[in-house]
Amino acid sequence: MKKVVKIKSTQVSIGMILGDYIYDKMGILLGRSGDTLTKELLSEISEKGIINIPIIIDELPKEKDAGKAALLKAEIIDDDRFDNTVDKVFSIIMHHEEIQHIAAIIKKVNRAKNNDELSLIK
Repeated sequence: MKKVVKIKSTQVSIGMILGDYIYDKMGILLGRSGDTLTKELLSEISEKGIINIPIIIDELPKEKDAGKAALLKAEIIDDDRFDNTVDKVFSIIMHHEEIQHIAAIIKKVNRAKNNDELSLIK
């Protein structure tokens, strides 16, 4: 079974397969789901400051790598995909400070909702 996980850009390697579309902050497409990471693509992603990269993995490691499996499960792509969508929606008007603040609040509420932490948001 294939899964999409987000992996820090410092931990990905050439040959891994993108699990989702990657856009820069201006909404420009850098890579498509299914693209193989190349040296050039990794360099461009790094230059654009993208930290978490959606990667397709065949299946989570078995018992001997249980710690690693737990880490990968914790990093399922949902929050990153949501953040990218919010960034794309607001990218045209991001130069307005109030809009940047609203986008940050929306992301914070989504993360809290996913972690049942709504009572902690101020």
